[in-house]
Amino acid sequence: MIKSFHPPLRTLMGPGPSDVSPRVLAAMARPTIGHLDPAFIGMMDEIKQLLQYALRTENALTMPVSAPGSAGMEACFVNLVEPGDKVIVCQNGVFGGRMKENVERFGGVALMVEDDWGTAVSLGKVKALMEQHDAGFRACRNLNGCSLGCGSSLPYGAGLWLFDDCRCSHFTGRDRAQGG
Repeated sequence: MIKSFHPPLRTLMGPGPSDVSPRVLAAMARPTIGHLDPAFIGMMDEIKQLLQYALRTENALTMPVSAPGSAGMEACFVNLVEPGDKVIVCQNGVFGGRMKENVERFGGVALMVEDDWGTAVSLGKVKALMEQHDAGFRACRNLNGCSLGCGSSLPYGAGLWLFDDCRCSHFTGRDRAQGG
């Protein structure tokens, strides 16, 4: 006979998935409401205010994206990349490949800076690409190498639109968004 699955209580010690806080488990046991319910909309407005506080912005378009980092990255690209835009993509791990796919999916031209996986992105390579192409582009990178545990020391700079797993973290140059 098939019965409901009841997982045993375990302490998870790996990098993820990790243990869920009892407070979160209790919240998940509460009744659900629809995404158009006034109570849900009020909760999302409160989250928006907290994000604006945390990100030090008054941008009315600040919003939570309830999804993994890759969905946040895609949300940035779909809103910022237009057909023909040149985007410098730094790849030193898996996320650079995903960024390239997003740029191309939305009609942009991916100009690749490729470094060995797990090593810092070469600022010299980025500068060289910037000198070879006009200033009407954006550059993106994963700032921390994520699962590879690698940091990069690329500074914020003129003409760079930087994404960190893809929170839009800095805008300069040909901005389409207000604030930053």
